[in-house]
Amino acid sequence: MEKLRHGSVRNNNIQKEASIDLIYTNLWPLPPLGFRNKALICPRCGNGAIGSYDHHCSECGAYLYQECTDPSCDYSPDSNARYCSRCGQVTTFFRDKYLMSWEEEAELYIADHSKSM
Repeated sequence: MEKLRHGSVRNNNIQKEASIDLIYTNLWPLPPLGFRNKALICPRCGNGAIGSYDHHCSECGAYLYQECTDPSCDYSPDSNARYCSRCGQVTTFFRDKYLMSWEEEAELYIADHSKSM
């Protein structure tokens, strides 16, 4: 797990204070990546029958490669990366909405964990 941030979250001009450390938890399982950052399981529908030459899922049509969207960047981001850590452009998994924004995830984390406080 990766520590996300501590303190407040601003969303729609409403500031919410949190006295907890927000942890990047992946609210749904991310697919393992294989050769050239290709998902071994479809990140959209969970189809596990991915052929070695497939670029898209045969069930839902999802693009299976986690890549930087900048064509001139050749960096291979992790499956949980929303942005390329080399050039800062969005990744294909974030662009295609397989990953929610960190603000949305933080809001869900705070809502879930503030009930137990």
